[in-house]
Amino acid sequence: MPAYYLIPKKLVKRYPFLQRASWWIEGLFFRAMLSLVRLLPPRQCMAFLGWLFAQLGPFTQKATKVRTNLAYVQPGMAGKELDLAVKAIFRNLGRAAGELVSMDRIWQERDSYLEFVADPVLDEIIAGKPVVFVAAHIGAWQLTNLVGAHYGIPVATVYAEETNPYLGKLFAQLRAAFRTRLVPAEGGIRQLLKELHDGNSVGLAVDTRLESGELVPFFGVPTPTNTVVPRMALSSGCKLVPVRAERLPHGRFRITVCPPIDARDESLSRGDKALAMAAELNLLFEQWIREDPTQWMCLKRRWPKTARAADPTPAGS
Repeated sequence: MPAYYLIPKKLVKRYPFLQRASWWIEGLFFRAMLSLVRLLPPRQCMAFLGWLFAQLGPFTQKATKVRTNLAYVQPGMAGKELDLAVKAIFRNLGRAAGELVSMDRIWQERDSYLEFVADPVLDEIIAGKPVVFVAAHIGAWQLTNLVGAHYGIPVATVYAEETNPYLGKLFAQLRAAFRTRLVPAEGGIRQLLKELHDGNSVGLAVDTRLESGELVPFFGVPTPTNTVVPRMALSSGCKLVPVRAERLPHGRFRITVCPPIDARDESLSRGDKALAMAAELNLLFEQWIREDPTQWMCLKRRWPKTARAADPTPAGS
């Protein structure tokens, strides 16, 4: 998770004594803001935070990362079109914050908010075979955690702990609405394999840059990608199942459990199978992002610093 949300990171690096004060200010700000917006009904809460983030986000240091990532997703976008896209991304980030804050109420009134669509592979899961659920930070991604509660499946959700200790407790309280067992990312692959061995499915987002990841094409550019999760699925004999949560009109959501990502070529080594599965997963995420790039929460650098966006001009033009 980001070390700082409101205070420029460079400023704290230059004046280290500001770190504790910065964390305290941010913790106080977010706790006060969320306490107020929780008083709103879920749809109004999501709309208000969407508006607020759209006003403030484009002026934060994260906006630069967003612009850089959009250059890979939609090469050639510039000027007012780019400004509007950046603003829309922050608006959707605000909506995501509202979804997290309101998740308990969304679940309690799920007939008014949620619809679930599942691939038949869920028959295996309900029968007791654990799977590896994977998601991307696209749309209302946090609602993918409700798959376990809806289908009665024990799921362990991987999360990144906050650097800011004042925010750590706040987000832990909010994540309780996932209705899953929470596993810190620091536990590593060994903890996830234990969960699978114990009969629990696991869920995590795998679209962010992994410094130790292998290079796999993403929007036509070789990009450090998480191949550990496909390897884990292969070694445990579990299905790798993508899950997507989409925002629908009138404040509703569709949560889709997709067909599993399989290693189709049995002649490959386990490492090559994992690479092929990661590539297929990247292609699926690309498809979702291309439908509406403003639904992708790309607030961190995704591609290598030395990379260049792929040329969108068709060959032979």
